[in-house]
Amino acid sequence: MLDFGRCDELQLGVVREVIDALASSSDINPDDLMVVGASCRDILHSAFGHGFPLRGTTDVDVAIALPDWAPFEELTQRLEPIGTTGIR
Repeated sequence: MLDFGRCDELQLGVVREVIDALASSSDINPDDLMVVGASCRDILHSAFGHGFPLRGTTDVDVAIALPDWAPFEELTQRLEPIGTTGIR
């Protein structure tokens, strides 16, 4: 059974840190953010009571619901690119 009380607090803490950073550096409402990708899978995995590791990376993917491209452009200009990829 799905029980978020069983989630690894370290996993939740990393996601919380990313969401807090996005919310504090923009006008984005944290309620408009959605965790996706490996972080989401790992949180669900632990909420179902599984403790064995699944991932090979430490990145955090976050989906953002915005009304149009202007807030997206504003937010991405505030974030530092990583390496030469342009990923922010």
